[in-house]
Amino acid sequence: MTAIYAATTIATLRSLTGPFTAGDAADVDGYAAMGDAGGGTFCFEGTAPGSATITNAIVSTKAITGATNASPIVITATAHGFTTGQSVLVSGVLGNTAAIGASLITVLDVNTFSLNGSTENGTWSSGGTQQAASVTVTTSASHGLAQGCHAMITRTTGTGGFSINGTWLPLRAGTSASTFTIPCSTSGSYSTGGLVGDATTSIPSNAVNGRWLRAGEPGLDSKTTKPMNNINQTLSIAEAANAVIKATGTLTATRRLTFPAPSNETASYERTVHNACTGGWSLTITTGVGQTFDLEPGAKAELEFNTSGVAPVADYVLDPRDFGCGRHGYGAERSRRDQPW
Repeated sequence: MTAIYAATTIATLRSLTGPFTAGDAADVDGYAAMGDAGGGTFCFEGTAPGSATITNAIVSTKAITGATNASPIVITATAHGFTTGQSVLVSGVLGNTAAIGASLITVLDVNTFSLNGSTENGTWSSGGTQQAASVTVTTSASHGLAQGCHAMITRTTGTGGFSINGTWLPLRAGTSASTFTIPCSTSGSYSTGGLVGDATTSIPSNAVNGRWLRAGEPGLDSKTTKPMNNINQTLSIAEAANAVIKATGTLTATRRLTFPAPSNETASYERTVHNACTGGWSLTITTGVGQTFDLEPGAKAELEFNTSGVAPVADYVLDPRDFGCGRHGYGAERSRRDQPW
């Protein structure tokens, strides 16, 4: 049985324990921190596919013996073994400290590489622990992650202090469709497990073997068009996950459009519903329990779906025009009465 959940942040979403079934939805309140991916509506993907399943991770760490006072900065690391475009984390550099941090690189020869887009800020000096580190991650199928995007990793295990769980930027798509590199310094070695997503449209769960997929980008329209076919219709969890639901077709009588019922009060959600059907008949909007709402022909309404049924959260207007301009994503602050239609 599918359900709708609520979360205050992406971190809270990732901690939900389920059990979940494919198509379960969660409304996330909004942006909380850098890299948090923002709020919105997410659907549970089900058991993680091969594209999200990590099968190996190889750690590569090399000692740095030089960092040129030039732009871009050129790093010397004997027999580094890196490839052009690899995502590398530089740490511990003295003097020319602008080299420190995560960068995509360009290999110059077997012992040197440049840090793409870098600008020097001093003369390099020896001492301490200076190193360049990168982890090459393998998935069981083509991961589909884009060059330079985030990689959100969880549920990996290892020995000897191994840890790559976290959100990494920039990602470098690997030498095959099922590999990528992250700028990570860790000891030990990979053992088993792991999920990956892009931290924006695909969010791996910390608690179960699956991901949450964004149903609609925050700040943009996401709309489901539901043909009524002159009969009563029920929306799936995925269909109801979008911000706007538009019913279409010709009616010869009042018909019922049933939305998923929230699993509890905290999982209540809001949607804009538009009766775009012709024929001059109303739609009865329901969750199958409690209060219903009659939506007149041509009307749009901002409705809340809770454990008591359906209730309006804003005055609805008779307006036969289609919509789609300037709607905010769920979880964002907005005025319900002043939306552009």
